[in-house]
Amino acid sequence: MPFGAMLRAMLVSLLLGCSNGDPAPAQPAAPITPISPDTPTEWCTGSITINLRDSAGGRLLELEPCFPVTSAEAEVLEAQRAAILHDIIMMGTDYSYEFLETTEGRIALKEDVQDIINNALEKPSHGSPKP
Repeated sequence: MPFGAMLRAMLVSLLLGCSNGDPAPAQPAAPITPISPDTPTEWCTGSITINLRDSAGGRLLELEPCFPVTSAEAEVLEAQRAAILHDIIMMGTDYSYEFLETTEGRIALKEDVQDIINNALEKPSHGSPKP
């Protein structure tokens, strides 16, 4: 397996929580139909491809992060999908291939993506300010 493909598989498994090193099966990015607001579910961004910062050029990062959320949170995230994808892509362009080869880099990427999702969940929904 080429190193780039192996790194991609490790990043996908890191972000999706696989423990055996194999990439998790692709999750559909279809809207979620909630049963009740507290029903546990999973929200996925869909496949994202990011051009990494690299002097040689041509390095790409492919990821498809998924997050355990409640149905109500999934609705909030779905309403903000475009902004979330934009934020992840803009954040990802700051990373270099060399940095993502390190454990520190992969952990930083995971934490940055989680921060984007948490920030989206903290934003007021439907334009009304939080009390």
